[in-house]
Amino acid sequence: MQVEKKSWYYELATLAVWLWDEHIDVAFYYLRNKIRQFPELNQWKSGASWFDVNTVLMPIHFEGLKHWALVKLDLTNWTIEVYDSLEHEGPHNSKVREGMEGLSKFIPLVAEKNSLFEFKRRDPPGNYPIPVTIMKDIPKQANGGDCGMFTIKYAECLIEGRDVRYWVIDARMQLFKEWMTCYLWAHAKRKLEQSYKSDEDDETDF
Repeated sequence: MQVEKKSWYYELATLAVWLWDEHIDVAFYYLRNKIRQFPELNQWKSGASWFDVNTVLMPIHFEGLKHWALVKLDLTNWTIEVYDSLEHEGPHNSKVREGMEGLSKFIPLVAEKNSLFEFKRRDPPGNYPIPVTIMKDIPKQANGGDCGMFTIKYAECLIEGRDVRYWVIDARMQLFKEWMTCYLWAHAKRKLEQSYKSDEDDETDF
């Protein structure tokens, strides 16, 4: 496969460190389309209202740490789980918890304002902060820059019902990048050839 060296496809396939916002955005675009493509993933809903789902997956960037992690928001039990490939006790975890504190307070306020609690009841009722758990015993990155790819793979495993402990493997991160690049490149080529609209305009284009 010939990939222009100035394209983000090339960056994603060859980058040993640092995935930027654009890379994360397009990777989660791929995950949204994967949900629509495979019927066995229909327990997940892409682009649906929070009124219609029980779980939300969000990539979160901690600016002060220059670090990506995955947040799993459970709207049934009203809990937050953080999948962090650099998780360890000490200053790092403290900064992650500090960063999550605002989100854990903000989401209930938004839920209350939009009457979400009427559909997703909370026990006991109220807009108090959502408890946050930083997940333990999950695969960790071996370098200082693969947090973005780990975040993508954590999300993909959760969507597919796979155990992240056995499927998110540090030694395979470069392979994961190259595989995703090929997948996205083929999809982009097909969209150009068949004049597809974006996924926001046409949810059946993948």
